[in-house]
Amino acid sequence: MKNALEDIKMEIAIMKRLDHPNIINMIEIIDDPNHEKIYMVMDYAEPGSVMDWNQSKNCLEYSHKLI
Repeated sequence: MKNALEDIKMEIAIMKRLDHPNIINMIEIIDDPNHEKIYMVMDYAEPGSVMDWNQSKNCLEYSHKLI
């Protein structure tokens, strides 16, 4: 069975290979073993988040800012 850390490492490996103008680039990965955290440094996305939390529906929805 895979654990969450293996899933994250696989996702990072995929992101390292991606190069497309419509995908936010990953610049650097910082692994902090002292605090069991991985930091992902990525390009800035000007319009903001793609999805927003809808408190009344208790779910994520596409941001109206992008439509």
